[in-house]
Amino acid sequence: MAGEKAGKDMLLKIAEDMTIASAGAVHTKADHGLVAGDLVKFSEAVGTTFLTSRFYFVVDGTVDGTLGLIDGTTFGLALTPDGTAVGDATDATVAIQAYKTIGGLRTSSFSATFDEIDVSNHGSNQWKNLKSGAGMRSVSVSGSGVYTNSTNYREMENSAFQNALVSLAFLDLDGGRIYSSSFKINSLEASGEYDGEASFSMSANSSGSVSIAQLGT
Repeated sequence: MAGEKAGKDMLLKIAEDMTIASAGAVHTKADHGLVAGDLVKFSEAVGTTFLTSRFYFVVDGTVDGTLGLIDGTTFGLALTPDGTAVGDATDATVAIQAYKTIGGLRTSSFSATFDEIDVSNHGSNQWKNLKSGAGMRSVSVSGSGVYTNSTNYREMENSAFQNALVSLAFLDLDGGRIYSSSFKINSLEASGEYDGEASFSMSANSSGSVSIAQLGT
């Protein structure tokens, strides 16, 4: 029915810093590990196409009908998950944040909390009054799935044990939204039975402001 969402379109990704060579619609980085649907955010603008204010989706496809965009060293970028690869005449070596899906995820969730500040007093006539524009805001994300020992899982695990912040992005593709921020991983669990698959679960809370981006803008 119209309006229903598909769970497969609720995605959680973890960021990795890398430096790439950008030339037209082709971007190059040895062993980049990106797949179609991953996200890229530029640390500095490349021409007038690749801006720091938006996310770009890694896409599979060709340039001029000949060059495959995703292989071990090259990839292409579009404004939407199923969009056409875009390019810029400016060639540059540039730093990016590459957001990759954490290996093995089956489910992911997102929740936002908006604390209230109660300013009720004797003049409130026994009605509760809340302060507009005030109160702590935070976002929490969680995920669970099959333990795969992926590189992204190991990065998340290392950050958790080091009490370090990580950059995460939560995608609501049906809703056309990308939520991103620095997060503190507050729980990480792995388990398994002798006759079943090993599984893991994680949760994290935001630190600082949460950016909300609209797909394609």
